[in-house]
Amino acid sequence: MPSSILEHYDENAERMFQRLQKITGRMEKIYTPVEDEEIEHVVRARLFSKIDEKEAKKVVDDFIEYAKNEGLLSDDEFANYREKFLRSYPFKPEVIEVLYKRWGSFPTFQRTRGVLRLLSLVVHDLLDKNIPFIRLGDFNLNNDEIRRELIKHIGQEWDSIIAQDITSKESGAKKVDESLGSSYRPYKLGTVVSTTIFMRSFSGRGEKGSSVREIKLSTVYPELYASEIDNAINNLKEKLFYISNEGIFFTNQPNLNKMIIAREESISNDDIYEEEKIMIRKYISKQPRFRVYLHPEFSKDIPDTPELKLIVLNKNRPDKEFLEKYGENPRVYRNTLIFLCVDENQKESFHLYLRKLLALKSIDGDKKLKLTEGKRKEVKNKLKNYEQREYEELRKLYRRLFLPTKDDYKEIDMGLPTFGENLLDEEIYEYLRNQGEILKKIAPKVIKNKYMLEKDYIEIKKLYEAFLKTPGEVRLISERGFVESIKEGVKNGLFGFGYISDGKIECKCINETPSVNLDEGEAIIKPELCRKEETKEPKVYPTDGAEEVSAVERKEVNEQFREEKYSKVSLKLNVPVGQISTIARIANYLKSKFKRVTVKVAIHASDGEIPITEYDGKVMEALKQGGIEIEEENNK
Repeated sequence: MPSSILEHYDENAERMFQRLQKITGRMEKIYTPVEDEEIEHVVRARLFSKIDEKEAKKVVDDFIEYAKNEGLLSDDEFANYREKFLRSYPFKPEVIEVLYKRWGSFPTFQRTRGVLRLLSLVVHDLLDKNIPFIRLGDFNLNNDEIRRELIKHIGQEWDSIIAQDITSKESGAKKVDESLGSSYRPYKLGTVVSTTIFMRSFSGRGEKGSSVREIKLSTVYPELYASEIDNAINNLKEKLFYISNEGIFFTNQPNLNKMIIAREESISNDDIYEEEKIMIRKYISKQPRFRVYLHPEFSKDIPDTPELKLIVLNKNRPDKEFLEKYGENPRVYRNTLIFLCVDENQKESFHLYLRKLLALKSIDGDKKLKLTEGKRKEVKNKLKNYEQREYEELRKLYRRLFLPTKDDYKEIDMGLPTFGENLLDEEIYEYLRNQGEILKKIAPKVIKNKYMLEKDYIEIKKLYEAFLKTPGEVRLISERGFVESIKEGVKNGLFGFGYISDGKIECKCINETPSVNLDEGEAIIKPELCRKEETKEPKVYPTDGAEEVSAVERKEVNEQFREEKYSKVSLKLNVPVGQISTIARIANYLKSKFKRVTVKVAIHASDGEIPITEYDGKVMEALKQGGIEIEEENNK
């Protein structure tokens, strides 16, 4: 006697069925043709003429061992699961269980016959596939017969839902297939996992959905890390339009992803550009280290002033006109310009990120939308996640620095951002300081050895102006730092301080701290021209003294300042957290000068040589700029 009233055909048949049931009920014994625990044997016997039990045992044991190692089965579960798998092989136990108990609970689904009919279609579809066993995810929903056998129980609207989310070339599942990396692409995890979720989403009794562990157990192969299923599930939640926001199951109501896509389509390119500028301003300090200019169109938009300037451009390289021109006039202070430009390879992904961010803000702010509490909470969580990524996404786009040089620009790639939120100008400031491209102060030794070797004096104001005007010269953060360097050099006796007056050098002091105002005529002077002889009055040298000093005297002076060299460098350093990169950079530089360089807690460099001027300018200055304390210095 049929268990389904749908097989009684008409009212007369139903009446006869009830009469017969009443008569036989006096002495009936009820038998079920197929008990739950027998279904696996029936399926195997009806679908396969022979199964290699030895090979089946090997496949099952390999999987059980793998599942235990991946934490998918507990010690209490694995024996029972192994037994069920051996009975159901080549089908995973979940295949029989989901079809027989969940789908079989639909009144229209003839349990045993329905399972056999559906699985015969699946087996036929997989005949040429080299797979160790059959999973729920192996059901080919692109196969019209298989798909029809399923959707006749749940409604025709699922035809288009399956296509949009799982089977079409542009579906979310196919996008996830491609996104998980080349090594996982052959496994089509997006399609397999989404199909598994689909098959576990329906029941005539209202059961739906699964836990992550159940989906993993249903989909993994022994050669896969189970964590990749986590990645697939998370990606599917971002890509599918009909996966529920409140569990892992499909629904015929569009989810938040669908709503976001609709909002994204209404966002214009102008909206995206304005949001980009708002975001840049958000991550600029209230009192920035530089004067910051955002997306200037013309060279006139950038003032020609002595302050350091950070120019943020939404292009991949600055035009030379910005460097050479100030409107119609030649630009004077060229060495004060620092350009921050975009990485063109990141532009599209950044704009996609902004489009989704604006869509989420629009949905969150729309009080007219009738969202469930779960969806409202999901919107806020997604928005929070996107807002937390703001600086990271901005820095991935804005990462290329351009600094003026003698002939063009020097390009520096800052690389990907480090973890944590930052301020754009502060990060650039610290980065350029660590690279030695901008300095708080310039070492007095560098001034002496680089700028005074063949000169009796240098006018202080003109030297500072040269730093500001000459592309590629030293870039000082402020005038104050330069003045302090001059004072330090005079106090330490590296050069004297005085004036150029009436065409003559007038030395005022040495080995003491002068008052430096960057006035016209202030000068630093070779120390020997400032030191008084014990038995003679101090001399006043004419400004053209270079010609008047005898050849012998000139030779003696040059001999004194002949460049010395170190043949060995040894440093012991106390390095603050965050300055390790400075040490690595110094070690790499020394490697270009010495054959052997070792770095432990200390830096030792030998078997080579380095000019002392280079050592002072490159190594000592970098340590000073990085705030690195020198505990021991042993050079010779």
